[in-house]
Amino acid sequence: MLSPLLFRNSALNLSSRRRSPATVSRCVCCLSAWTLLLAAITSPASAEAPEAKSLYPAGLQRGTAADLNVRGKPGTQPASIWSETDGLSFELDEKGTTLKVTAADDVPPGLHWIRFYNGEGAGPLVPLLVGVLPEHREEESNNRLDEAKEPLATPVLVNGILNKSGDIDTYAIELKAGSTFVASIESHRSLATPADPVLQLLSPDGFVIEQNDDHHGFDPQIVHAVQQDGTYYVRVFAFPATPNSTINFAGSNDYVYRLTLTIGPFVDHVVPAESPEASPRAVGWNLAGVDSVTPDDLPGLHTIHRSHHEERTFVAEEAESTGRAEPLPVPCTVVGHIDAQGQVDAYPLKAAKGDALRFRVRSRSLDGAHDPVLKVVQVSDGKVLKEVDDIARGNLDVELAWRSPADGDYRLEIFDRFGHASLRHVYHLDVDRDTPGVELSVANDRLMLKDDNPLEIKATLNRAKGFRDDVSVTATGLPEGIEVTPATSSASGDTSKEVTLKLQQKEGAAAFSGPIRIVGTTAGETPLEVEAVAGDAPALGPKTQVWLTVIVKAE
Repeated sequence: MLSPLLFRNSALNLSSRRRSPATVSRCVCCLSAWTLLLAAITSPASAEAPEAKSLYPAGLQRGTAADLNVRGKPGTQPASIWSETDGLSFELDEKGTTLKVTAADDVPPGLHWIRFYNGEGAGPLVPLLVGVLPEHREEESNNRLDEAKEPLATPVLVNGILNKSGDIDTYAIELKAGSTFVASIESHRSLATPADPVLQLLSPDGFVIEQNDDHHGFDPQIVHAVQQDGTYYVRVFAFPATPNSTINFAGSNDYVYRLTLTIGPFVDHVVPAESPEASPRAVGWNLAGVDSVTPDDLPGLHTIHRSHHEERTFVAEEAESTGRAEPLPVPCTVVGHIDAQGQVDAYPLKAAKGDALRFRVRSRSLDGAHDPVLKVVQVSDGKVLKEVDDIARGNLDVELAWRSPADGDYRLEIFDRFGHASLRHVYHLDVDRDTPGVELSVANDRLMLKDDNPLEIKATLNRAKGFRDDVSVTATGLPEGIEVTPATSSASGDTSKEVTLKLQQKEGAAAFSGPIRIVGTTAGETPLEVEAVAGDAPALGPKTQVWLTVIVKAE
């Protein structure tokens, strides 16, 4: 049995290198780009902000450079690119339609985000995937088996696009008996495409021997134990992620995907280090002999969710899921694994009467296969105090707010709803104090302050568990010459749920385009600071980045 790992106020951190948002913008044009940008800021109203929405290919191998097509409106040129990642550099052509990206050898693989901007405004956050495998770009036409080109050398990452209705992409590969073959697609999950892709593996005789649809989100994956030598075929097609009345395979210029084909190492998830002296442990396929390689050097699914945890620090200690002696500390996160059918993982917990705790068991939201059930058991008599399953229809993870009825010993039990187990039945158990708090949000992640007109920013507050403190909401990271009028949210009345803060140009204000923060703070013995989440932020992207463009009035 794999021992789960216990983290105190923690989650995974695989040492991705990031830089402060205040220093990550990059000029991608010539040396005088800022001069041109400032000229554009005072240009006529016909000038346009970029609305670049995606890239094709949607990424590149680290340690290489690639020319990527920019999808969407390029806007008035020159434009610049903001990135949060060290080691990525950019060069945009004069038309703003081709972006040359260079990824240094030490750029962490996985999902990164960039933003196009100029003096007129900024576009949405755009995903960029950095991989570790050699890359290949799809060549049409390849709908039929007899149109598949020469077998691809593996391992390889194929950049493809299902560019019209009915499109099918087919790739030939040579496989040897005894090998374990992995084919995995990234499309809807990380690139937010409208596609619901399907993968098929065909035998040398042309028969479908494996098919998969929704493996990690809507994206498919196949793991196949090869029984005979030969030329096999991988076939890709898609349905729309949002169903419609069309009875056909779907496709468009937005149906972009990245397809990994390998008989080498492929990681499903990573179990963090059990001690400061140890290293993170990769779990997946074909991993024999890679103990000396860090997970960052291996392809797999593990890199996508890493960014959710990068700001958290933790202390790890060994824990046996079915026989842990020490009670769980609060707060903590346990990384567990159901690897035997019918397995029940049990964790002791001490609580005082009236303690308000919140438990979360996450698997499906982390692309695991576990359908968790959580029980809270009173140790003294074995009585089940609470049993919870799905958060909601379509959300198979677990969340429970619980108040201890008395001082005593309790036990948290976790098992799969159907008694299933596999390599992918991994979960995170989060244990936290369920204390009063507040969440802050704004509707949009892009704001514009133009000329002498003040900018009003509405901020919504969600007060939980009877949170009664006043919250002062303001903007930080503003450039010189921009004045903010903060707003205060009181515990009752109209401002308890929504406030409006204002930005205003002062005399001599300069043009600006960059990230700022909308924050709420409280006073008192335990001051609290919360950062506003943008309502239109991408699902896997930065949630709290708000981009401000300041356009000064032309003289």
